[in-house]
This record gives sequence, C-alpha cells and structure tokens, in this order.
Amino acid sequence: MLTSTECHEMAKQKLEQAEHEPQRRARLLTAAQGWLVLESELRRLEASVVPRKASRRSSRREISTATIQMSPLP
Repeated sequence: MLTSTECHEMAKQKLEQAEHEPQRRARLLTAAQGWLVLESELRRLEASVVPRKASRRSSRREISTATIQMSPLP
C-alpha cells in the first residue's frame, strides 16, 4: 500500500517528466494531478488512523484533571 509521501513523490516525478517530454505533457500533467488527489485522500485517512502525539502541555492537563476527579472528598 502506498503512503501519501510516496504519492507526492510520484506526482513530482510526473511533473519533471512533463517538463522534458512536451509531446506527452498533457498526459503527464493529468497523471501528476491524479497522484496529488490520491495523496490528499491518503493524508486524510492517515490522520484518522494514526493518533497524533499529545503535547506535553495537554498530557499534563489530562493528568491534572484525572487527579482532581479521583481525589476523595473530605
């Protein structure tokens, strides 16, 4: 399975080819556009599957909240 980064690289290759092959330029530009659309969709999916790393600040806040909620009442 391809990653969004790999799709981006494929798009770059197609754009470079388009610069050097004028007779196939339109076709290569269309291919590059397709790779960029696929990259965009994969980035969206990757973001929904791979959890973002919590910043130190947010993890501290979560710990503080958990500690407060678990404290026994006097």
